[in-house]
Amino acid sequence: MSTRAILRRSGVPALAATYALSELADWLTTVALSVLVYDVTGSAVATTVLFVASKFLPAFVAPAVTARVDALPARRTLAALFAVEAIAFAGMSAAGRSIAALVALAAVAGAAALVARALVRACVAAALPDPEELRAGNGLLNVVFSVAFAVGPAVAGGAVSLAGARSVLAAGAVLLLAMMALARLAPLPALAVSEEERGDGWWTKLKTGLAHLRDEPVVSRALCAQSVLLVGFTMVPPIEVVYARHDLGTTATGFGALMACWGIGAVAGSAFFAHHGRLGTISLAAGASAAVGVSYLGMGLAGSLGVACALSVVGGLGNGMQWIAFVTAVQERVPATMQARAMSLVEGMGAAVPGLGFVLGGALAAAFTARTAYVAAGVGILGVVALGALALRLAAGGVGRAQPAASR
Repeated sequence: MSTRAILRRSGVPALAATYALSELADWLTTVALSVLVYDVTGSAVATTVLFVASKFLPAFVAPAVTARVDALPARRTLAALFAVEAIAFAGMSAAGRSIAALVALAAVAGAAALVARALVRACVAAALPDPEELRAGNGLLNVVFSVAFAVGPAVAGGAVSLAGARSVLAAGAVLLLAMMALARLAPLPALAVSEEERGDGWWTKLKTGLAHLRDEPVVSRALCAQSVLLVGFTMVPPIEVVYARHDLGTTATGFGALMACWGIGAVAGSAFFAHHGRLGTISLAAGASAAVGVSYLGMGLAGSLGVACALSVVGGLGNGMQWIAFVTAVQERVPATMQARAMSLVEGMGAAVPGLGFVLGGALAAAFTARTAYVAAGVGILGVVALGALALRLAAGGVGRAQPAASR
């Protein structure tokens, strides 16, 4: 299905726009608050606490909030969530040097953002119920996300340099108010509601969602594999500059080239997923994961910047496809009434697990070298992919029947 046809579907343009703008708002928060907190405290510990409050803790709150609101009209709920974020941004701008207030408001904004992303994905699934259409819609979201992810840090960094952190947070509040108006006025689809769950509280609904995901073999295995893969994927980002400057011996320009190559690969991977929707999502996620693993392993062994840049393109290509293929695979196997809850758990995992990868990668680089961390991440990722492929083959009952199960 073409992108033009997808954009003609009611509510999809607004959902894509809010998804991209949410990523930009996230970068504004991350950069502005990091600068503001560090300027006030001069402490790496304080910025770490900020990261935990804004990224890690919301991952455990978002699923419960989503279970509470997923039966409400999406337009109203999304508008309210963006309003909460806007108020938090305005509060952070006004809080100034109060670190406690900044951390608390960052946690509120982070939780609201996670729930909003889960609801947007659930709305996309509701607007595009056909599996082929869903893949095309997710492909569109992935492209706009990749673009926002690529330009977000530069926009946020430039804005903070020019206007200051507090002004950027105030501007973020205005952006979120515009997103609130867009969500409230857009013709968003209604999320499916189970008649059996109408009288249930959020705790019962959350337990029901968790039980369903646990009892669906492919989904439960994919979630377990993805959580381990995320640790491997995120071991590298904190030490990329160490790898470039010390292990490769390159300059800041070389480091920038390495990052640019990854970004080019990620955009290409996003485009590939968007235009090859008929490929099996499980197989695609596994292949994309393997590409990242090969990239990390090769970069750990690379002896020159040129080779490392080429491998960085390969890793970016896998990175641009892996997460969206995994998300789509889960959505394809989850009932419409549980889409929001499933996506909140997925988004929460994506926010919480990377912290472990950051710590592990940094610890390996400190104890040995950045190359060691790259090699360890690559070997670990490839090992998970190999074990996952074996598990699928066994679940399918043998070699001859494994391929249909892996390409669903």
